[in-house]
Amino acid sequence: MVTAIIVCFVTILSFSSLKYCKKRFDVLELIILFLFSSCICQTIFYKIFSAYDRLVIVESFYASFSVKLHFGMMLPSLLIWVMFVLKSKTELLTKLIVSFSWILFNVIGEKIYLLVGVLESKTPSWYPSIDLFFGMLIIPGTLFFLEKMNDVLRKDHVIQ
Repeated sequence: MVTAIIVCFVTILSFSSLKYCKKRFDVLELIILFLFSSCICQTIFYKIFSAYDRLVIVESFYASFSVKLHFGMMLPSLLIWVMFVLKSKTELLTKLIVSFSWILFNVIGEKIYLLVGVLESKTPSWYPSIDLFFGMLIIPGTLFFLEKMNDVLRKDHVIQ
């Protein structure tokens, strides 16, 4: 239950901070980007380990709630912040640090979930390299989606 409360608090903080992203994104862009990133994070991280016997959610309301909040709202809202930094004029090193911080946040989050009993591993070991690989695919994939979405929205004169 403590895990669910902490995840809920961090999710509310990360989600409410998205209003500051309006400097670089339109509201419609933020909504579409959040829906896309939520879908991709849940599909890749949340669903992929239930299809394979890698990691499974402990059968508890609080565990399920924590994992759904983590992969459905917290990670996507933090991914939007990564996109915010990637679209800014900051140094390449800063962009790389922010991107890898998001990936490590996910891996460390899964490790914490394993330690506190929200997730359990059906195998003798857990391989975070799989999650690192998927994280490294999600960031450029989301950036590609963002660029294509901007092209379409500009072409249709929805954004400027």
